[in-house]
Parts: sequence; C-alpha cells; structure tokens
Amino acid sequence: MKIYTIGYGSNTKEEFLNALKENNIGVLVDVRSNPYSKWQKWTNREDLREWLNFNNIFYVHSRKLGGMPLSPDDEILEALHKLEKSYEKAKKLLEGRNLAIMCSEADPDECHRKTIARVGEANGFKFEHIIIDDKVKDKEKLKEITMLFDFGD
Repeated sequence: MKIYTIGYGSNTKEEFLNALKENNIGVLVDVRSNPYSKWQKWTNREDLREWLNFNNIFYVHSRKLGGMPLSPDDEILEALHKLEKSYEKAKKLLEGRNLAIMCSEADPDECHRKTIARVGEANGFKFEHIIIDDKVKDKEKLKEITMLFDFGD
C-alpha cells in the first residue's frame, strides 16, 4: 500500500487543499498528538474535519500515530496495518483516491512522519512525501545534488 504524507507548515488552507487534490487524496489521517494549532486555526480538528468533508475528503485522527510521545515501532506498524485494512474496505467508496497522513511540520525530515515512513517501508508499505513549501523543495534538491557529487573524500 502507498501512503502519502503531508505537513501544512505555514501554508494557507488553499495551498494545502490544492496539494491534496493534486495527489488525489480522499482520506486524510491527522497524526498530530494534539490536533489543534495556535498559529493555523484552520487546522483545528473540528474546523479541519468540516472543511475537508465539504471538499469531499474524509478526515480521521489517529492518536496511535501521534508524535508526542512517539509510539514504539510495533505500535506504529499495528496502526499502519489497521489503516491499510480500513482503506481496503473503503477503497470502492473512495473511487481510487489516495490516503495521506498529516502533521504540522512542512518538512518530513523534521517530523515524526519520517519515523512512520521508516517503520512502514521496512514492512512493505510505500510512502511518498507531498512537499508544498518551496524552501523544503529547495532543501530536497540540495540534498539530491550533494549526494550526486559525494565522492567519499
């Protein structure tokens, strides 16, 4: 199963929605330990659920995949398997749309989504990080270029 990840960072809700639509997301799993924000009020659980549902995206919150404290690897894997089973059951209703996990950090390298992806990938799941923020995209490009020019000196 392929799972997308996304962080809203300092992006607007319109930018966030566009990224979800561009990646054909039908289910958004909120993996914040506390699904509220002082800075991005539109991401507070009730507001986010209502707004996503209005835009035909199903919202669910998963405390098991929350980052504070980070669950042990076996609990993360168990939660991923539950997500997979739920997604498989709902697949027909979702009409082929994808599932994404969401947290607040725009950069997956600075978020527990990276740990979720590591555990999942070690157990057969595939992950793709949706990057909205141009600064994060530039960082990813720099990492890639640096690796290409790494001569092991």
